[in-house]
Amino acid sequence: MSRGAWEKVGLHKLGESGPKKLGMVAEFDFKGQPVSLLNVHAPHPTSAAEIADRHVMHEEIRLWSVQRQQEGRAVIVAGDFNCTPWAWLYKDFLYQTHLVDTSQGRLFEATRHVWLPDRIMIDHVFVSSDWKVSGREVGPDFGSDHRPVFVSLDWDSSDLAAK
Repeated sequence: MSRGAWEKVGLHKLGESGPKKLGMVAEFDFKGQPVSLLNVHAPHPTSAAEIADRHVMHEEIRLWSVQRQQEGRAVIVAGDFNCTPWAWLYKDFLYQTHLVDTSQGRLFEATRHVWLPDRIMIDHVFVSSDWKVSGREVGPDFGSDHRPVFVSLDWDSSDLAAK
């Protein structure tokens, strides 16, 4: 996707204030189809204020995703959600957006605290039904407290035929 020209690149407000309340947005065409991508970093849920901010942020991400899908764009939302697959916020997000979690049920691929026993999966890539996930891998420890998530996508031909 990085080889084509991007129509729009910028920041999208996801909360009240502060650098972690912004998502990075890119819009481009992939094989002739419009795509919207949003990269996020949710706050840690360590205080009442941060928990409230996370709820606002998830609602903003949900609205962004639903609007893009209604416009006929394929959607990718990725980043550090600071939220495990067992959390209510995670499950509600998937239900409300109709996005697909590219982990495809693999719940034990730790992406944070890679060297500690309390490793957790909080970095996610979600896609609209336009996409077919052809590969997904959590990368190696490269010195960060997070491991990278690599996802290979292509068009779901059955979904494109329905459009």
